[in-house]
Amino acid sequence: MSSSNGFHDRVSDPEEVLSVIEDKLGKGRPRPDLRLTDSVRDDIDIDSLSLMEAMTLVEEEYGIELIDNPEVFDITTVGDLVALIQRSYRARGRSRKLTDRRVPTE
Repeated sequence: MSSSNGFHDRVSDPEEVLSVIEDKLGKGRPRPDLRLTDSVRDDIDIDSLSLMEAMTLVEEEYGIELIDNPEVFDITTVGDLVALIQRSYRARGRSRKLTDRRVPTE
């Protein structure tokens, strides 16, 4: 899907982002079946180190920064994480579009 600014939006469907999270959390362990309403702390049976490893894989998948983003501390549900991924990805797209503009040379 392309957004109105022409940037391909890989994160427009929350269920697709959720699937990527499930894939990354399932690396080396059984793939979880997550819901957007699941609590990151209470419903995901994963230790904090494994969660950080999975978030690093999500960062690589989308080319975004999550772990260093201060908003990561506000995440309580999987849906919050999906929304942060969506915002971070779209912000990255906007900043890339701005840096890709070339200043004409004489």
